[in-house]
Amino acid sequence: HCIEQLAALAPLDAEFAQAGITLIGVSTDTVEGLRESYSAVGAKTALPFTLVSDHALATFRDYGAFDVRGNKALHGLFLIDAGGRIRWQSTSEEPFMAVKSLLAEARRTLPLWTERPAAFAARGAP
Repeated sequence: HCIEQLAALAPLDAEFAQAGITLIGVSTDTVEGLRESYSAVGAKTALPFTLVSDHALATFRDYGAFDVRGNKALHGLFLIDAGGRIRWQSTSEEPFMAVKSLLAEARRTLPLWTERPAAFAARGAP
């Protein structure tokens, strides 16, 4: 399932970048496991974004994408702003595949993330 989600995101990498969003994939596989998984699905080209290994599951736990009862990682997709705040997230046993709608929503809301603090500051709000 993970590779399906990555494959759905890959063609939209440039569009996400134009919207000011950098895609980064985090996997539970080891680096060697990532290579094996990628070749097993017959991927002919490299992913256009960074894919990192979190075999220790630290990032999955930190972001709430780990099922402690089932002792397994979940699929997580997050939009994180430049200040490190999570603006949108989906965590589930199934990968989030509506990536085009996510891109559209990110384009719509991204200006709000950056304009709102300036608007509050202009009014003297903390």
